[in-house]
Amino acid sequence: MAAINISKADSSSSLPWVHAAVCAPVLTYVQHLGVPLTRHLEKHLLPLHGWSDPDTLIARHAFGRFMAGISRSQGIENIGWESMMHGQTSRASFEYWAPHKPTLYSELKASIERTRKHATIEFSLIENRDSVLVHRMPPDNARNYDVELGWGGLAIFIGLVRAFAGKEWRPTRIAMPSLAFAGDSVLAEFSDTKFVPTDRDWWFEIPRRYLSLAPSQFSESGGRNARNTPSGDSSVASQGCGATLGKVIVPYLPSGAPTLERAAEIFGTSPRTLKRRLARANCTYSGVLEETRFAVAKDLLQGTDLKIMDIAREAGYSGASNFTRAFRRTAGMTPHQFRRLRSRLGRK
Repeated sequence: MAAINISKADSSSSLPWVHAAVCAPVLTYVQHLGVPLTRHLEKHLLPLHGWSDPDTLIARHAFGRFMAGISRSQGIENIGWESMMHGQTSRASFEYWAPHKPTLYSELKASIERTRKHATIEFSLIENRDSVLVHRMPPDNARNYDVELGWGGLAIFIGLVRAFAGKEWRPTRIAMPSLAFAGDSVLAEFSDTKFVPTDRDWWFEIPRRYLSLAPSQFSESGGRNARNTPSGDSSVASQGCGATLGKVIVPYLPSGAPTLERAAEIFGTSPRTLKRRLARANCTYSGVLEETRFAVAKDLLQGTDLKIMDIAREAGYSGASNFTRAFRRTAGMTPHQFRRLRSRLGRK
């Protein structure tokens, strides 16, 4: 299989905060090393499609397993950190390197607020008298493979501070879980930094006097200043129950709609637990799947000239006839009728 299409054809387009901020640099770095991705993606239950879509949402568990597996098989220490550093220096442009706010403090607050919209990284800002801590607390069910995501998250925010303080800036202290071994390149990068062992959480320290800094010249020359326009949520299951689940399964659809059991494995949980969580939200997996596939199909019918059979495949249906029946059940009309109706309305 050809290399996974990670970035959009327009290289000036930034990827959205958090999920693509972690996933895309890792995939870019792994491809740079010449590692064949397809086998590793399939092994760790990651999709082969959708990586160029800025709204792609990837389950933390699945991507954490992938990073840990690549790290072991390729002998890469701290792959999360190494990927972010490669992303910073490569031609790829990622939104987290480009500040939107006028001061470091306002940028940190806004960036942490963006992370709260997602489940991948959980950051907060702890303010002390002379310093602030950018703090990451892993989820309660964090596994060992969450360590690599921790390194990635740490690199994102240190890179963000450097966009204001300059690319040579180093924290005076970094705290990390005891099991999160710091490789040689990390130790060399932070030779004057004190490492503090913890049980689970991560943080690094910023002197308070840095908080009023404006973006440095480094941010203008080292990375494109992205438009101050947050990426909107995908229309796919963006309302109602199962929103996150719906977004996660979208890139899997062209390979066939995932079963409940596969979806649970992607999320690192059991089918019974997933069903129970959905039931608490008054929905079912089949309902979320149907809603998601319909949303994907509707968007493609409205926004592309793809053939019906191609849209059926992109939405995870086994054939055009199954797609037509399912679409009519939801929309009250066939895909052809829907496309003609939208076309007439668009001309008015």
